[in-house]
Amino acid sequence: MYKARKTFPMPKQSLNGYKVYGIVAEDKALSCDTFIEQWSHIEKRADTLGFVIFHQGAQSNYLVLCEWGNDNELFTRVFVQSAQGWIEDSNLYSFCVYDMTVMHAERELYIRYIYTDNPDTEAYLSSYYEGHNAHQR
Repeated sequence: MYKARKTFPMPKQSLNGYKVYGIVAEDKALSCDTFIEQWSHIEKRADTLGFVIFHQGAQSNYLVLCEWGNDNELFTRVFVQSAQGWIEDSNLYSFCVYDMTVMHAERELYIRYIYTDNPDTEAYLSSYYEGHNAHQR
C-alpha cells in the first residue's frame, strides 16, 4: 500500500555537478555516508547533466543515478545495498513510485532549462524539486 515518503532536495550535497535528492521511508534523518561512499565507486557518463537519489527505503538503501543523454533520454541505474555490498542488477531492482516523483519534477526542469532553444545549464543545476513531507498526499 502506498504511503507518502519524505522527499527533499539536498543542494548543499552536490556531487560533481549532479543534483542530489533524499527520500526516507520513515520519519528519521537520512544517513548520507554510505551513499556517498558508493557514489565514489560509480562510473558516470562523460559531459552530462544528471541527478542522484539517496533513497533510504523501508528494507534497503537505494542509490538511483539518472543522467541525461542523446538530447532527451534519461539513462537510469539503480544500486541497492545488500548484506554483500552494493548491487546493480536491472533484472532484480529498478526505481520505484517514490523515485518517479523526483524524476517527473526533473523532467519538467530539464524541459524548461535545457531542452529548449536557449539552454541554461546554470539555471537547471540551481533549480530543484522542493519535495514534500510524508504527511502530504
